[in-house]
Amino acid sequence: MSMLASFLLTLQEAACRDPARGAVSPLQAALIAARLPLEVLELGGFPALLVPLHPQPRGLLSVHYDVVPCDVQGPPATPAADETRVLGRGSSDVLGAAAALVLALRDARERWSSPPPLWVAFVGDEEYGGTGSRLLAERLPSTVRWSLVLEPTEEAFAFASAGSLEVHIDVQGRASHGSTPEAGVNAVREAVYILERLEGAVAELARHEDPTRNPVLTPLMLAGGSDELVIPETARLVVDIRIPPGSSPQEIQKAVEAALATYGGPAHLKTAFLDDCAGAWEVDPEAEVGPLLRRLYREAAGREPSLGFMPSWTDAHAYHARGLYPVVWGPGRLDVAHTAREFVQRDALERAYRFLLAVLSHSWD
Repeated sequence: MSMLASFLLTLQEAACRDPARGAVSPLQAALIAARLPLEVLELGGFPALLVPLHPQPRGLLSVHYDVVPCDVQGPPATPAADETRVLGRGSSDVLGAAAALVLALRDARERWSSPPPLWVAFVGDEEYGGTGSRLLAERLPSTVRWSLVLEPTEEAFAFASAGSLEVHIDVQGRASHGSTPEAGVNAVREAVYILERLEGAVAELARHEDPTRNPVLTPLMLAGGSDELVIPETARLVVDIRIPPGSSPQEIQKAVEAALATYGGPAHLKTAFLDDCAGAWEVDPEAEVGPLLRRLYREAAGREPSLGFMPSWTDAHAYHARGLYPVVWGPGRLDVAHTAREFVQRDALERAYRFLLAVLSHSWD
């Protein structure tokens, strides 16, 4: 097994024991062993590992070390490896890229006549609140102009990203014996009806042929009732709405509010829009370091770079909000992340290592 795959498994096993902070210790140990400058920051209760390579950095390489739990909805995403893949939680999102970045830092250090004008950060809480990147963005020097954020994009360079709006709806019905449904108000049934109305309202906002570039509503949770013979009195519906470039959080929220206002059913609704809603962002692929990063990838990986789109919130939102030019890139597939099927191809990890080594070894004159 390669050193990269072995190190990734170490990170995964630590993260499965503690999804929020477990990978910090082996990452920190590897950075210290590589004799790299290291600062440990406390950002909102989450440690961040900062490698400040230069006093006046122009760019930031950022990756998060936290993962979702290994046993989300069913069988656990147990770390393992076969001849072509590393499997399990964090392999794709995004400890594989973190492992490649650490080894690239170690090997780039031997090439430097002087350190590049870059900082490298390993931050926490990306999967839930985005605390690490938000607080780090506030501390960055004014010299930092761009950020390369590592996330699973199948090695495509994403110069645009969707935002998201999360909505919680509590449905208050009226209980009755399950054999007399007409005497009650079934909160679960009303929640399903409300969900269908919201899906229709969001679908009407579609403007593009590419479905990934349109708003889409995803039900995350519908909870209510029991296995007793009683009409459910309460239900909770949680939905996430993807906000693509060209749409605003205000537009999406207005459509949701309008659909709920015309509900007119027998249940009572209480709606909450989460405060940490983030809009979409998009930058010019030909601006700033966009062309250079793609050239370095072409030379290091021996293949043509492709342009992609990140359909999810990432730490890049925090850096974009502070005025940086963000690029999202990384090995692995987003669609299998957070599932028991999560994996990353080992050859993709090796290409990631070579590309990141090229970025860290570039002269940046």
